[in-house]
Amino acid sequence: MAANSIGSTVEIANVAPVLRSDLRFSLQQHGEDTCYLIEDEKNSRFYRVGIPEYTFISLLDGTTTVREAMSHTAALLGNDAFTENDAATICKWLIDTQLANTEASGASGRLVESQQKAAKAKKAQWMNPVIVRIPLLRPDNLVEWCTKRFGWWISWPAFAVWLGVVCLAIHQLFLNWSDMSSAGSHVFAAGNWLWLAICYCLLKVFHELSHGMACKKFGGHVREAGVVLIALAPIPYVDVTSAWRFPSKWKRIFVSAAGMYTEIFIAALATLVWAKSEPGLVRQQAQNVMITASFITLLFNANPLMRFDGYYMLSDFLEIPNLYGLGQHFTRYLGRRYFMGVKARLPQWSFRKAACIKTYGFFAMFWRILICASILIGVSTMFQGAGIVVAILGAILWVAWPLWQLGVYIVNGNSRERPNLVQFAITGSIFGAIVAGVLLMPEPGGIRAPAVVSYEPLHVIRAPHDGFIREIRTTPGARVSEGEQLLVIENDELTVEKAELKLKRDQSTFMARQLQNERDIAGAKVEREMKKAIEKQLKERTEQLSKSFVEAPASGEVLTRDIQALVGSYVREGDALISIGTESRKELEVAIAQDDVEKFEEQAGNEVIVRLKTAGSKALKCQLGAVDPRASRELPDPSLAAINGGPLAVQPREEQTDDKESWELTDPRFLGKVALTTSQSEALRTGQTTTVYLDAARGSVGECLYRTIADWIEAKIKMARDA
Repeated sequence: MAANSIGSTVEIANVAPVLRSDLRFSLQQHGEDTCYLIEDEKNSRFYRVGIPEYTFISLLDGTTTVREAMSHTAALLGNDAFTENDAATICKWLIDTQLANTEASGASGRLVESQQKAAKAKKAQWMNPVIVRIPLLRPDNLVEWCTKRFGWWISWPAFAVWLGVVCLAIHQLFLNWSDMSSAGSHVFAAGNWLWLAICYCLLKVFHELSHGMACKKFGGHVREAGVVLIALAPIPYVDVTSAWRFPSKWKRIFVSAAGMYTEIFIAALATLVWAKSEPGLVRQQAQNVMITASFITLLFNANPLMRFDGYYMLSDFLEIPNLYGLGQHFTRYLGRRYFMGVKARLPQWSFRKAACIKTYGFFAMFWRILICASILIGVSTMFQGAGIVVAILGAILWVAWPLWQLGVYIVNGNSRERPNLVQFAITGSIFGAIVAGVLLMPEPGGIRAPAVVSYEPLHVIRAPHDGFIREIRTTPGARVSEGEQLLVIENDELTVEKAELKLKRDQSTFMARQLQNERDIAGAKVEREMKKAIEKQLKERTEQLSKSFVEAPASGEVLTRDIQALVGSYVREGDALISIGTESRKELEVAIAQDDVEKFEEQAGNEVIVRLKTAGSKALKCQLGAVDPRASRELPDPSLAAINGGPLAVQPREEQTDDKESWELTDPRFLGKVALTTSQSEALRTGQTTTVYLDAARGSVGECLYRTIADWIEAKIKMARDA
């Protein structure tokens, strides 16, 4: 029999494969399913097979042919037995994984072919510069030493301590949440990157060591440890696949969760240190540990869509071994069945298991596409643009090569199936037309910008000088007229100073007259100059005191609430006292992004669409006014800030002007104005946030998507060059 004929269902029936004698089989229960675990200790690999597959495999002793094994299996299992195609697939899998061999597969030519295939796979793995797996050591002895001394960490009493510390840390976090949120923006500052890297490396040592200790604690072993470089970012790993032999799913889940279990405890300790320490190096490092050991760990390790800790925890919890592989099998089945017309079929899954596999398969597929694209884009911006070469190599291995293999399969098929080219052409054309239609359709929504309702104009009455408010002559909501007196501010110091200046003026007049009588011309001249200076000061004080009666600068309504509480209070010159506006005269202040300012300038004077965020509200048509040509980081209104539930990202000002922390926009914005009619003004409340849309769209969805990606790559390359 030829070496490559194992896949042929015609010739395979008379083959007598033999299983390796060093394989270990153990029965395991996973929810509704019972399976056998195959342990290949020589290569530290584990495989799970179902009862029908195990029944068939167990008969392969080197003397029983595949046909005879299938007959025995059919007699034992009845309807659960499988077809010759299934048997061919299982035999090919056994030989490819070197779990079994035949006379042909054990021949020198077959061995050379198998070695060449393994070497080619290993070479392809190392050729991918985006993801590189580097084994470093065999840490089993080290992990065993640590387990003997620190294995108490994996116990119920230790968990009780863990739970208490974590709850206490959460309590402290809520008590100091404002301080934490304000300081969080400085964690990723350029000067803190080195400390974050050191913190990350140390935490990952504890993380991976915890995986190994948990595995050892329950009777497993740690075969290998190393580093996976993803876009040159190091991610340590330990091989704890021996945990697969644990019959308890909870032990397997804890082995997967042990790293996060330890890191969250360290993050809790760091939170307590942070809450009790003063600003400085200790508090900064505690915050670094908090962020790295909690947020970053949960974001990546706990994500079940990535094949890290969260995935294995989910797989064991659902009791669906190889959930990722089954999800891929389902998505491939959809493509083969409905795109290529192959009469494929799915295994007989229960409703619960099928729902889990299908849901996970869809989400994992989209997540894989998103992550691959993100990694390639991110790598392309590294090394001042030279990372594009690395990204191209990664794209060849991740995109071009799989597409080439798919094309070969579509044209030639394989030994078991051949796609229907006619159906593929029809379904491919329909799918391509749908994608093209989506990419060519106008971008929904067009250009938009957040806005806030404000009075036009808004008059703010400020204190003309320091003093005490003696009287308020209006009430909140009252209608006032221009020139109407609203309040009285008295300053006894100014009154006394005015009296003193009058006395000095009179004295200076008397002295000048006396010097004139004494023929002291020079002295009289000096005294008259001094008198002029005193009279100038007296005039200023008189004018200030005349402003004690503060008048309304324009007609309108008093907007300030509880203004009577100002009576008797001391105010300083420039303090805001009363605001006056008119409910029938309002406008929208629009915060326009830099990329959209040209479109807004082009539409100045035209109608725009304004949509309110309240349920059931109708869109309004308003006129767009002028756009300020100068960008600013000034926040148009506090309601637009992200910390207040608005759409604009803000950051603390570098220089605080008062005791209360103030904020500024992270990205400069241009301020535009939208006029409102009387009815619109009366219907809207000041401070209400809206969204302004331009009728002119950017173009198609495809153009917008391309522009967004291109701008993002260009910005990242520029950042890399500047760095």
